[in-house]
Amino acid sequence: MYKLIFALLLPTAAIAGELTCEVRQVHAVDTLSCHVAGQAPRLAKLAAIKAFDPATPVGLMGRTYLEKRLLGKTVVLRQDPHRPMPERVWLLLDGKEINLELLNQGMARVHPEVSEAEYYMQQNLAIRAGLGLWHPRYDAETGSLAR
Repeated sequence: MYKLIFALLLPTAAIAGELTCEVRQVHAVDTLSCHVAGQAPRLAKLAAIKAFDPATPVGLMGRTYLEKRLLGKTVVLRQDPHRPMPERVWLLLDGKEINLELLNQGMARVHPEVSEAEYYMQQNLAIRAGLGLWHPRYDAETGSLAR
């Protein structure tokens, strides 16, 4: 249920490691619609992060951040080679992994099932800088910055 991966609802044969598409809508920090040429928009979910509800201030901040970064841009969705399911992919924009960027900016947490050090390193940079949900005034109970 909480496996927040970049889930594309595409047939298995449509993904051969990477897929290029245009971002049409950002629904939440971890969910967006992506258009593949000649096909209807596809729903996608980010891998390796635990995102926040877009109704919370941190969730809204993350969603707004992604909208500014991704709307109308062409991105690459990369499948996880260690997992056979077609929905196991990551998002890259200009060669940069957006999942890591969200962690680095404090817009999400590393998902508990992730073991790759790079994800924790980016999260720790945000913690040390007090960014996003790691801000000293962030209230985890309400999901907002306390005044």
